[in-house]
Amino acid sequence: MVGIQVRKKAIFVHRKLLESVTHAFDGVSIDDFRALAKPSVVDRIPTLDVETFERFLTWLYSHSRHHYMGLQDVDALVALYCLSFPLSSEILRADALLQLSHMISLVSHCAHILHRT
Repeated sequence: MVGIQVRKKAIFVHRKLLESVTHAFDGVSIDDFRALAKPSVVDRIPTLDVETFERFLTWLYSHSRHHYMGLQDVDALVALYCLSFPLSSEILRADALLQLSHMISLVSHCAHILHRT
C-alpha cells in the first residue's frame, strides 16, 4: 500500500494496481509515497477533488473495470475522463468515454421515442 495526498487527505492504494493503469507515478520512490511530502502527480491537478479521486479508486478496484463504470452522473464521468490525462491512463480514458457514449445513446434513444409520441 502507498499513500497519495489529495487536497491534504491521505488516500491509500495498492501500488501495483495503481501502476497497472497509469505511468504517472513511475519514478516515484516508495519513500516519497510513504512520506507524502513531495508534490505528487495529483497535487499538480488543481481541479482534482477527493471525490473524483475516490471514484477513480472505485473504478480501479472494481471487478467490472473495462466494461461498465456504474456511474450515471455525466459530470462525474467527465471528471474521470479529464483525470485520465494527467494520470496518463488510456484505459481510464477509454472506459469513461465508453460509459459516456452509452449514456448519450440512451438519451438520444429516449428523445427519439418521445418525439414520436
